Amino acid sequence: MNANHRVQLVTVGFVSALTFTLAYSDTPPKMKMSTDIPAQITTPDSVETRIGCRELVLSR
Repeated sequence: MNANHRVQLVTVGFVSALTFTLAYSDTPPKMKMSTDIPAQITTPDSVETRIGCRELVLSR
């Protein structure tokens, strides 16, 4: 195995480990300089309309 193959193998391993770590984290880290979102501008879970109650579902 030459040096180029080793570098590629290490790079693929590092990227794979980073991808799996980010994909399986439960919650994002709380950033120091972040601002909380006010409740006035968030989307409610349900909305009452003239044709009935509409449930809003987030898709992932």
